Amino acid sequence: NRSYHKTASKFNGYFNGKESLKEAISKLEKTHQEDYSNLLPTTILGDQKQAQKIYPQLNRTIEKASLVIERHSMEIKGEEKNKWVDDSYFLIGKALFYKQEYSEAIEMFAFINREYEGYITDLSILWSTRAQIELENFTTAEQQMLYLDREVRLKKADYALFLEINANYHIKQKNWEKAITYLSKSIKYSADKKKKVRLT
Repeated sequence: NRSYHKTASKFNGYFNGKESLKEAISKLEKTHQEDYSNLLPTTILGDQKQAQKIYPQLNRTIEKASLVIERHSMEIKGEEKNKWVDDSYFLIGKALFYKQEYSEAIEMFAFINREYEGYITDLSILWSTRAQIELENFTTAEQQMLYLDREVRLKKADYALFLEINANYHIKQKNWEKAITYLSKSIKYSADKKKKVRLT
């Protein structure tokens, strides 16, 4: 029974939701017009109008991930036995982030942090920090970045994102020297060639 629910979660709902999120990000990047008279964004998020164009894909991500939670959750004695459930909540949080519904995304990441354990909670704090910066909640973002820096050992790709988030924090506040320091570090850790060019 557990094997069925885990397999159905991974290869049906979660997989399709993740693919839909990739499709949304790809569409956003392809339709984005760069403004070379201003500082380029480290990650393409676009404005609200551009975000609305990828709502169908993002809503599909949320729908598929929600089905995993609804149909395949296996909570036994207060403990979730299907490891794809917390990943599905995280996927919903990321979709909300790209919809630019930052407050809702923060709520979702906070829920994951309260209800689950392990690396997923560290990633939730990381993405929550991204959303806090977009909302210009700099005090909260700074506290979360300090926690991640001191208490968490992130994987290489996630650490590259952490450095990029730090750079954005300083860009928003026009702390150019610190922004350059974090961007330079992020370039070293990033494995994505396109990302390296954009950060440069």
